[in-house]
Order: sequence, then structure tokens, then C-alpha cells
Amino acid sequence: MRTLYLCLFVFATLPIFAAENQPLLTPEKWPASFTGKHAASFYSIDATAFSQARSLADDESIMLTVQLPKLGTVEIRASRFRVIDEQTTITAMTANGPMPVPPPQSVLLRGRIIDIPDSYVILAVYPNWCTGFITTGPLALNRTYRISPLSNGSGKQTMVVYDGADVPAVNDWNCGTLDPTDVHTPSEKNADGPQAVTFRQIKLSIECDEPFYIDHGRDLTKATQYAEAVVAASSAIYERDVTATHTIGSLMVWTTTDPYTSNLPDEMLVQFRDRWRTLNGTVNRSVAHLFSGVNNIGGIAYVDQLCNKQWGYAVVGTNNNVTYPAAGYVWDTDVFSHELGHNVGSPHTHSCTWNPPIDSCYTAEGSCFTGTKATKGTIMSYCHLTAQGTELVFHSRVVTLMKNKLNASACTPLISLFDLTVPASVSVCNGNPTSVTATATGGTGRLSYRWRGPLLDTTTQSQTLVIAPAASFKLFITVTDSVGSTITDSTNVTVNAKPLAIINATEDRVCTGTVVEVTSQLTGGRLPYTYRWLKNGTVIDTTSDMVWPRIDSTTSIRLMVTDLNGCSDTSDIVITVPDHRLVLDPPMLVIPPLTVCDASFTSGITLRNDGLETIVIDSLRSGSALAVSTDLPIIIPPASAIVWNVNVSAKATGLIKDSLIFISRLCNTRFKLPVQGSRETLRVMSSLPADLGAKIVCDTPTPRFASIRIDNPSPFPIQVTSVSGKQFGNNISLVNGPVTIPSTSEQAVQITTDIKRLPGVHTDSLTISFVSEGCEGALTIPLTMRVIGLSVDHPSVVSFDTVLTSEASLTRMFTINVSLIGSNKITTQNVRIDEPFTTTMTDGLVLPHGRQTSIGVSIAPSQISIDGEVKGKLRFSLDSCSTERTIDISAIIRTVSVNTEDPLYCPVDPASEFFVYDLRGMLVSHTTGVVQEEIVSGLSRGVYILVNVTAGHHRTQRLICR
Repeated sequence: MRTLYLCLFVFATLPIFAAENQPLLTPEKWPASFTGKHAASFYSIDATAFSQARSLADDESIMLTVQLPKLGTVEIRASRFRVIDEQTTITAMTANGPMPVPPPQSVLLRGRIIDIPDSYVILAVYPNWCTGFITTGPLALNRTYRISPLSNGSGKQTMVVYDGADVPAVNDWNCGTLDPTDVHTPSEKNADGPQAVTFRQIKLSIECDEPFYIDHGRDLTKATQYAEAVVAASSAIYERDVTATHTIGSLMVWTTTDPYTSNLPDEMLVQFRDRWRTLNGTVNRSVAHLFSGVNNIGGIAYVDQLCNKQWGYAVVGTNNNVTYPAAGYVWDTDVFSHELGHNVGSPHTHSCTWNPPIDSCYTAEGSCFTGTKATKGTIMSYCHLTAQGTELVFHSRVVTLMKNKLNASACTPLISLFDLTVPASVSVCNGNPTSVTATATGGTGRLSYRWRGPLLDTTTQSQTLVIAPAASFKLFITVTDSVGSTITDSTNVTVNAKPLAIINATEDRVCTGTVVEVTSQLTGGRLPYTYRWLKNGTVIDTTSDMVWPRIDSTTSIRLMVTDLNGCSDTSDIVITVPDHRLVLDPPMLVIPPLTVCDASFTSGITLRNDGLETIVIDSLRSGSALAVSTDLPIIIPPASAIVWNVNVSAKATGLIKDSLIFISRLCNTRFKLPVQGSRETLRVMSSLPADLGAKIVCDTPTPRFASIRIDNPSPFPIQVTSVSGKQFGNNISLVNGPVTIPSTSEQAVQITTDIKRLPGVHTDSLTISFVSEGCEGALTIPLTMRVIGLSVDHPSVVSFDTVLTSEASLTRMFTINVSLIGSNKITTQNVRIDEPFTTTMTDGLVLPHGRQTSIGVSIAPSQISIDGEVKGKLRFSLDSCSTERTIDISAIIRTVSVNTEDPLYCPVDPASEFFVYDLRGMLVSHTTGVVQEEIVSGLSRGVYILVNVTAGHHRTQRLICR
């Protein structure tokens, strides 16, 4: 990009160089070699940042952070500008003749401190060094800071930033220019009006003599850099003050003996003038200046000679020393700007032609005042010879004069605020169109665009040109505004060969779900390639040169390949899947109502082929809830439909959800037909297995019973006709059968058996047969019964021996011991005992396994009126066993009457004991042995109770009256 001109007054709105880039000025530590006794800061040029800054467009801004002594750290915004462009010619006049010289590698910057409005910054930055100055303006004490390298070496330099007031410099140059006797000073009434958006361009021819070259160490690069830096600083000042800019049309440096033999400025001016009149009359310029390294010549110029090739000349004696502590750059900028001011038309500020003079720092030119008065001067003054010094500005009266002179000049064309941006290069792929856009900003009025190249020369009003070139070429773009200002730039259009892509698949017709390998073949273009694969328009997540897509339907695979130049090609392949589109009707098969006996039905299903290929169904399957059968194969031609009967059996009961799956011979394609409905069957609601209970082993058959509750959820009644066991056979039967269970009802069905089995747990499968609506069915359930093994130990006889009727009650105790298999207890049932005996055994008496149970049998002799033997039986059964068990009971009854005449009789037993009690219960006497009449002989009259206890603990008692 090349910028023609930019007005300083709008630089704050321009783009800023990216903040994340490396700072152009890198802070350095205080060098040991620095001998200054004042405050200073030090910097070097960062090579990376310099390279980045070189890519800045004209008027693009960059941020700089600088430590200014006495002021602190400041932020500077500066924009790039140029004084050398593509049309500038740079020549070295050598002993072998003129030689072309490449332009300096520079970044020229002008701007201000962000927080100080009247400040001004000028920097000329080169790869290894820089120079410049910063003025702070009246708001910051009008300080001028210089930026100078510490040495004059060829390598990377360290720059010092310091206040110029801390290092006073002697600057006693004089201008040899004679002021005119009369100057017409224009009115200043428009000086404060709006700033123009156009500039006057002063085109300079600069020639540097051999002493100038010698001052720069005979280094041509440094010499051209310095010449550029001086013109650049002056251009920034002119741009700011008089709305004019400098451009160097030609720059010549003598590296051998130059033709200027005099050391006097006026004679040098004449020699320079005459040589240029003779040799360079055709060189396009506004003025020509000779930069001379001859010491102490100051400067001299012809006044008001713009565009005059006879008189438009000046000699500028440059100090050429920018190394600290020299202030050469500031003074050289001052003297060049001063002499150029004369060329434009300004006299000195102490000239009486100003009427009155602007200052009196020097003896009056014209005798309009006497004596001198030091004051802060401006560029066209001699105040630099006083202690007050000068500022690098033009006085406002000088500005007005110079603007009018420039506006009236024929060789300082009006240049618009005009930028042109075009791409540095444009790449296009062979055969493709591309567009080139030239972005012009500024200019006056309507813009036109001229596009030039081989076989191309066209002018458009559009800023964009669309081309499809067949070969690479350089495209030139010239933009012209309505006042004739032009700007030209160029771009290289490169035509790149395109890659050629071909893709192949291992198969181009596959079944659904197949993974296919797709490979690519590429030729042409520039490696490496970038691959972008799409499947039916959706990006495949890979950058490989091959893919393995899963093909579920007819699929388009596309490869978009791009080479390193950005050229691309596409290749497509279609992988087909058989067009099998089978529609099943009904879309869902509903199971019809079925009796509890039925499980199968036949349904007609319509199969419609909406595809373009014949469908062959050679397999029909279902899920686990159904069984299905039909005649195969089923052949359905394209665009046709057939009705096919399918036999379906329900293997499950209750709610059924399943599918019929029609399977195509090709690709094993499956078409599902949902099946839904219910098949109702009898349900046993009772707990399973059905339990015939636990019974003990019995000599006689023992009936067992079980109740089975059956639910009939069908819409039809059923009749339970019979039951049978797989093991028990027909020994199981219905109670009160057959049994009818109404529809949608449940009812208990009783079964019974008296089958005998050995002790243990016996299981069986019970089949319950039933009929319903002309069909027969059976329900099978598990059945169980337990047989308890029994061993009973009890006495067969209980005897009371002889008992006397005088005894009120006698009890004999015995035990029953049961051993069980399969249970831990049994109970007594049907307990009966013959009179006059009674027992403690009752119905439901629990007899635990392995433990003795005591049973009592009693008789009340006093209640018996007969003598002799009394016999009876204790009868009982156990649990449900009907076998009766008996225990014989016997007693011999002796009637006893008590009076005084009857001899006392007691059984003769030597071990018998006799106890006599009175009616109060008090023991009256106690004897052992045979009872005689003496037992009671000693008793007083009354009634007594005689108790006899035998050795067997039998107890008898009698009432004795005395």
C-alpha cells in the first residue's frame, strides 16, 4: 500500500498498530559509558517490532511509551508518513559514474503525546538507530527533548532521551539570504478558519556533496538515511504549520570529489545553480537544495523562487552529527526548513519588510529599528543566536504568507487527503474468477480507477475489478479524483494450478449399515493438501485422505481438497442402497378376541412396494411372544401390492406387544409390523403351590382338601370338568364338580384326595381341565402335601386297684410321648372316656414332638354305690387320622360304713401308715403297721378321719365315729 499524503490534524482517528505487537522502543539500563550528569532514559530498536512497523500503512498509528526526564512516562500516538516513494530516484555519484541506490529502510513517525494537546513528536527510525525530538508545548513548559544515539557505530545502537535544556548546544549558523526590500503581506483573516483537507506538495531535488558523505563515515546508507530524516522532520513541520508536504523527487550523494570547489555559501550557491541549470533542466522539481558538509557555512537561498528552474535553489550547511550530546538533527532540520522558507517566499522575521518586523533578535534588515531584543524565535528568525533560542514552528504571519505563495505556485500541486489500499498480492486458481478491490479514502469528488496489465487497460467507476486470468501478472491501479490528484499502487496477481481430485469406493452398491472405504487420488496443485469430506452435505470429522462412512441409504460422498495455494477441486461419488420401500397395511396388527382355549388366528396383511426394485420376502419372524408362519417366498414387484395370509400364535398371555418381521432376501432388509393385543387365559389367584396340608400317617385313609381360586378374565364362561395329578393320578378329584366359572369372574374350586404316602413332602403337577365355547383346555399348577411320620408311646391300661367308697376322689397319672417326622406337634381329637372315670385329656390338646405330656385319669369312689370291679376306656384320635386309640381303665370298689360296732378294717401292710385327724384338721395319732382295734381305742368320743397311705403311695380315707 502507498499513501500519497495525510493531514496531521486527523491522525488521532486513524487505526492503531496492534497493541499486542512488540514495543518499537525497548527500554535499556543506564549505560556505563554514559557520562552525562543529567536525567535521561535509554532505548534500543527492537528488530521484530521494527519489521512489523515497516508493514504499517501510511497514516496508520502506532503507540509508543517513553520515559521523559522531569515529566515522567508518557504515551505517544504517532502515525507513519513518507518523503520517499516509488517515483523517487536515489543515485550515488561514484568515481565510476552514477549508480542507483536502494531507498533507506525507515519508519518515519509524527504525532503527539496523548495527554498534552500542543505537544509534537518527530521520529526517524532505522533498523539500528533513530533520531528525533519531542516538544511538549506551552502546557508542559515548552520543553524540547532530543533523541540521539550514543555512538556512531554500525551495529545496534543505544539511544538517549534527554531534555535539550540540560545540554546547551552552540548554534551560530547564519543565513546568507538577502531579504527583499518589499514584501506584500496578505491578510490573516482566514488563518483561523477550518483546516483544509488538501495539501500543497513541494517536490524537492536534494544533492549531497562529498563532505556530507564524509561526515557520515563514507557510509552511503547512513548518508541517505540522514538526508531522508532531515527532509522528513521538515515535512512534518510544514504539514503541521503551512499545510504543505515534502516529497523527494531525486536524491544524489557524491561519494567522490564533487564539482563544488568553493567553501563560501554564496559561491557554492552559484556553482550549484549553474550546474543544475546546465544539466538538470528537465528534472521535475519545485526547488533544488545542496546539502553540504562544509563546516560553518550556515545556509543561503533565493527568495520566492518556487518553480523557477533558474533561481529555485538553496545551499544548506548541515551539521550531520546526531551523536549525543550533539544537537545536529534539530539544527539541520531548522536550517533546511529556514532556507526552504526563503524559496517559498518568506523573508527573515527581523526584516523590516514585514512592517512591522516580527521580532528584533538580530539587527534590522531595513533599518526600521535599532538595537536587538532577545525573544523566543521561530524558524525564519535569527533568535537561535540568542539565549532565548527558537522553536521549530513558523510564526503565524509567516504561515499566512507561505500558504498564499504555495497556493499561487504552479509547481506545488494540490494534493488531496488521499489513501489507496490494495492487496499486496492476489492469488487465484487457474480457471477461477477473482476480484481485486482498491480502497481509496479521501480525494476530492468522484474517483475513477484505471486497471493496467498485459492485455488489460480499462477504467471503471467501481473500486472492484473481476478478472479470470490465465497467467500470473502485475496489475497496476491508478486512482484519480476530480481535481486531478492521482495515486498509483500495484498488486501481483498469481495464477496457481489447481489440484485434480478423484475418489473411489470399494463398492458402489451396498446394503444398509455397510461401512465402505472411500479413497482419493490427487494430482497437480501444491502440496500439502487439505481434505474436507462431506456425507450428504454434512462434514465428516476427519482430515485424512480416505474415509470409512457407514451407508444407511443411498449416499453422496464429496471430497473437497485444497492445496497450499488455496486452490481446490471437488470429486463426488454416489453409493446406492437397494430401493426397498415396503409399506405394511394395517400399520399395526391387532390381536382379535380369543377364548381361553384359543391362541392362534389368521390375518390378511397387505404388502405394498413403493420402491423401484422387486422385493422378495423369504423369511418371516416374530418376537418371543408370538409364533408366526406363512407361505414363502413373498414376491412384490415395484409399484404393486398383494394381500398375504399369515398365521399367528400367541405364546404369551395377558397384554402382548410384539412384531412380525418380514425379511428381504437382499441385504437382509427387515420390515416390522407391530402386533398388539391381549390373549386371556385362566389365572390362579391362590398362592402356589396348592397345598393339601400336612397329615400324619394313618392306618386308614385320611381325606385332604385344597381350595384353588381361579380367575376367568375372558368374555366366555368356562367349566372346570376334572382334575388329575401327574403322580397322584385320579386319586385327586373335584369337590362338587364340574364347576362353572362365569366370564370375567373368579371362583374357588375345591379338590380332595385320601391318597396314602410315606412320611415326607410330596409334590405333583395338577392338571385342571376345562371347556369353553367349544374348545377344551387345561391349566397346570404345582401341588404339594406333607405326610407326618408318627410314633406314640402311652400305657395300654390305667388301674386304680381297690378303692373304698369312703374316699372322695382318686387320680392316676400317666404320660404320652410322641415322636414325629415332618412336624413338631400334633393334637388330640375325639377324646372320650367311660364313666365313672374322668380325664384331663381334651380335644385339641397339643402333644409336642419328643416331649412327655402328663395325662390324669380320676374316679370319685364316694359317688359309687356298688361293690366290685369297675371298667372303662379312654378313647382318642390324633389330628385328622380317624384311627381310634384306647387305654383300658379299671378299679375295685369296696363299700365302707362307719360306726362304733364295726371293727376297724384297713389293709394289712407292714409299711402302711395311719393318720387320724379330728374335724379341725389336727393330727391326733400316727402309727405304722397292721391296724388293730387299738388304733381308735384311745380316741375320745367324736368324729375322726382315718387316712391310710400304702407303700405305693395309694391313699384311702375313712370317717370314724366314736
